[in-house]
Amino acid sequence: MWVIIGLFLLGLLVGNLVGLTAQSVVTPLLGLLFAFIGGSVIAMVGKLPPADRRLAGQCIIALSLGCLIGTYGGIVVSDYQLLSPKRDHVSAMRMTVADRKYLRSQVIEPSAAIQLQYAQGRISAEEAFRKLQDLLQKSEKEAGEP
Repeated sequence: MWVIIGLFLLGLLVGNLVGLTAQSVVTPLLGLLFAFIGGSVIAMVGKLPPADRRLAGQCIIALSLGCLIGTYGGIVVSDYQLLSPKRDHVSAMRMTVADRKYLRSQVIEPSAAIQLQYAQGRISAEEAFRKLQDLLQKSEKEAGEP
């Protein structure tokens, strides 16, 4: 029973990470899951007694259901921004799909971060202008120094 619960929770974790991330991790992840299920579990099923075959089948079902529920859960959490403070409807509509994802691997440039803050209504136009001006002055100082 603990093996089934453990594999279900593993599937839930994997699915949740897939649903929360902005990167395309689905293709390599599916390859790994099929290699695990096809290469190890199914190859050993023929050598197992009937009672253990039933357990192996239940484990595969638990892992599959966990991945499915975790993926849908991660998508819902990301799309509805359930882990973020509430926003007004207008700023939420301006967000792109990648902005809604919690797990991102790309590093955003400082100027793009300022633009994003302004677009989401977090800072005023004057504040954005001041931040961009400070950023420009800082980069000019760094470029002027040997």
